[in-house]
Amino acid sequence: MRGSVAPKNAAEAIPAPTADMPPTAEPGGASNSQWSYSMLKIASGETERVGCIQSQGRVFLQEPYDSAPASLCFRADGVAFLRLDGDGAILSGQGDTARVRLGDGASKSFALQQPGDDSLKTAFLSPASPLFAAAKTGTTITVAARFGLDVEQTLTFAPDHPLNLTD
Repeated sequence: MRGSVAPKNAAEAIPAPTADMPPTAEPGGASNSQWSYSMLKIASGETERVGCIQSQGRVFLQEPYDSAPASLCFRADGVAFLRLDGDGAILSGQGDTARVRLGDGASKSFALQQPGDDSLKTAFLSPASPLFAAAKTGTTITVAARFGLDVEQTLTFAPDHPLNLTD
């Protein structure tokens, strides 16, 4: 973990990190274990079906931003991305990584790539194929990434059923 912060409310203390993953995101807020599906216009001008699941808990961000949930999204064309569902930033770009745990497995490093439109609230995860395989079986996916002022936090995405981008 590169930085540490105190939560806005002492009752919402962020748990201590383990050797494998950093602190979890701020507890609270409605977690949605359901996939939400929509059509998304991508940079090429084409429209792709996308499935997203919201994180359990919220990302703690410092002033002037409020804490916010994040979503893990999958496009039908094979792209996976992490999206902050509020104001703030996911630190992504050259050399930035996220640690990802699929189910009960060990965490592995995934590249966090900034989108072409320079959005600070979205980062592409690469390689995407292991994430797709986990999502298509309904496996819990845990992502540790840096948000805001270089603070790494862990988000859990726990679907109650598998991702289905074909319907």
